Amino acid sequence: MTENSELKNLCKNIAVLMQKNGDADEKTLQCIGLSYTDFQQIQDGILPAHIGVETLFRIARRFKIPVCALFDGKP
Repeated sequence: MTENSELKNLCKNIAVLMQKNGDADEKTLQCIGLSYTDFQQIQDGILPAHIGVETLFRIARRFKIPVCALFDGKP
């Protein structure tokens, strides 16, 4: 798998988790450390440059999943 496809998979998994659980609202996004613009970019398969490991850990904690699950084929 190429780096680009891995990042797209990560973005897809985050977007699916957020949408499936109805957590794409402004308040939840802020708690995780994302803006709505960040979320829109993630939906488009673009990981904003400022999104780091800390944000990924917050997302994983929010959904009670291990961080590695964000990188797997399905969240």
